[in-house]
Formats: sequence, C-alpha cells, structure tokens
Amino acid sequence: MFRGAKIQARDFTRHNDLRDPTGHGTANASLLVAQGNGWILGKVPTCILLFGKVLIQGDRYASEKAIAQGIRWAFFKGADLIVLPFGTLHGSYIIAREIRNAAQADCRILAAAGNCGPSVIAFPALLKEVIAVSALGADGNVYPGCCQRKEVDIFVPGQDIPAVNADGYVKLNGSSPAAILAAAAIARHEIEMNSERPCLEAEEN
Repeated sequence: MFRGAKIQARDFTRHNDLRDPTGHGTANASLLVAQGNGWILGKVPTCILLFGKVLIQGDRYASEKAIAQGIRWAFFKGADLIVLPFGTLHGSYIIAREIRNAAQADCRILAAAGNCGPSVIAFPALLKEVIAVSALGADGNVYPGCCQRKEVDIFVPGQDIPAVNADGYVKLNGSSPAAILAAAAIARHEIEMNSERPCLEAEEN
C-alpha cells in the first residue's frame, strides 16, 4: 500500500516499535499517501509524510510527552502542516507549548474536534492556534456524536471513509478521518498553487 510513498517514520513511545496496534494511524496515513497498488490512492500521494507514533495505551502522561516530542520533530523537519487525528478531555501544557511554537513559525496545525458529544470539544482542537475539524455524515448533517461547538473551524465528511490498515479495507468514522481529509485538502491546494506560480529569475544588481 505504501510502497513508493515518501514516508519518514519515528517512534516516540520508547518501545522501539513502529507497529500500529489499533490500526488507527496506519488507516489515517493511507488517506494521505497510499500509492494505490491494488488498494486505495491517497489524496496527496506525492507528499512527504512525517509519521510519528505517539500514543501509549493506558499511559496518559507518557503519551503527552510523546505527542509534544512528535510535534517538535515535525516542526524541526520543516513540516508545513501538522495533523493530530485524536483528542482528549485533558489539557496539556507541554503539548500546547509545542503547538504554539510551531504556529508562530507559520506551521498550520489541525486536530480532531472530538466524538464525545455535540457540546464537547477535545484538546488540542480547542486551542486558538489549532484548526478544529469536525465530521459530517453522508446526509450532510453533523455526524452523530461529533462536536458542534462554535470553536469548530471546518466540517468535513467523516462517515464510512474507505481506508486500509494491516487487516485490509476499513471504513473510518468521526472527526479523526475528517481532520486528515481537511489536511489533505489544504495540502492539495498548496501543491496546485505552487505549480501555477510563475518562475522568477533573479537578476544581479
């Protein structure tokens, strides 16, 4: 699925293992840079994907540290966009600090607004530096359980989104795939704008 994709992957969980136990990260990555190869074609298959493994099941504080390190890594690697297809009901100073540092350098950050009910927005989507993304259902209404608060910046389709992980075809639902698709749309727009931008030759004074 990813053969030929431009992926740089790093594990921040200190397990020295890039395997994805839930399939969540792999499936979301397929929406971006899957190369077809008999499966699906990602929305931005030629982009460079910096893939950071950051979530540690059952260890909130270790996950917070790993997420902060992942954001810092992506920022120093020159990422134009950082997308966080997850959220929590708990804030984190160290994550917020790294997001602010990246945003101050004109890196755009998107995050899932959450699936914990229409009146609940997840962290870090609630931060002003973050583009908060919620999901629409196939009928055009907000997908059940997804955030509908005024802090949401973008609503993107998020029902039965076809993806692939190690188990094969899957369908993703909620604000996580919506955040990924929003990032893909921004990336595609940037690619198209850059391809249309005329080349200028520098002249010596």
